[in-house]
Amino acid sequence: MTLPPIPEGKTRLLLVEGSDDKMFFESLVAHLESKAQQLLDLTGFEVLPFGGAQNLVNSLELLARDPRYDKVSHIGIVRDSDYNTDAFASVCSAINRFNSQPPTTNLPVPREVFLPTDEYPRVSVLTMPLNSEGTLESVVLTALKDDAIMSCVNDYFTCIENADIYTDLAENRLPKSKLAVLIAGKSADRNSARVPDVKRRLLHNVYSMTWLPNDFWENESFDDAKSFLTLLLAP
Repeated sequence: MTLPPIPEGKTRLLLVEGSDDKMFFESLVAHLESKAQQLLDLTGFEVLPFGGAQNLVNSLELLARDPRYDKVSHIGIVRDSDYNTDAFASVCSAINRFNSQPPTTNLPVPREVFLPTDEYPRVSVLTMPLNSEGTLESVVLTALKDDAIMSCVNDYFTCIENADIYTDLAENRLPKSKLAVLIAGKSADRNSARVPDVKRRLLHNVYSMTWLPNDFWENESFDDAKSFLTLLLAP
């Protein structure tokens, strides 16, 4: 995946790993706007997927070469916390590697996760979930943890582990797999899922599901992301 060009008039950029993350944050911003929960400046806001942590340095190089880059005032960077890694340090390392390459751009490096730099463009980093290991799928699953089907989803993977079918379940793959089982289970019930839901199988489809709770975006699991957006988009 190549970082898309900066659209005209966009000055506050949110760099996310992929299309699932882009849909998540665009949906969350739409919710905040509809609820008028925060005073947000959305006129110059754009979400750009950079294709994963390994592609961040290259994406920053593309960003700096964009003819509209000098108009950018805020850059938020979001990535999965992942497992057995320091995701925030990884982002800072990528920024430092970018800064060390000619021509020197000197993109400010945040001192801590979440908080923006004082220098411009103001750079801030969010790892999801904040302060714990996991992925965006982990955050969404936490928001849906009280759904009646979740106990069955967890039992499914407990069964696989106890049956010794597999000896090395990858921890970093479990959230995505659990979400897929949850979606499949919901799709089997006519009363829960409508016809369009049956064809929706991916994380970015979840936000369009007819079975999604009405208060889904109010879940406290999304509070960190909301606060991060509020800092990025404050007038």
